[in-house]
Amino acid sequence: MTQTESQRAAAPAREGHVDIERELCKGCEFCVDVCPEECLAMADLINSRGYRFAQYEGDRCTGCGVCYYNCPEPGAIIVYKSKPEGQET
Repeated sequence: MTQTESQRAAAPAREGHVDIERELCKGCEFCVDVCPEECLAMADLINSRGYRFAQYEGDRCTGCGVCYYNCPEPGAIIVYKSKPEGQET
């Protein structure tokens, strides 16, 4: 194993991250229902349109995109394969 390969093997896997635009979310819960890591939940608050919105909870996102592909509202969900630079959990 080369040094580069061993460094890659020792490096922790980068986590994904989900951003949900609360004003675009219509509260259908599709994303919450299909998330394999169960890291999305419905907020107790409502947005300006009167809907409870989905929110990202925790740090278990793998960046798989299942939530994105099941969301009927274009632009409501952005999935990152790794956390945006400088962003904490």
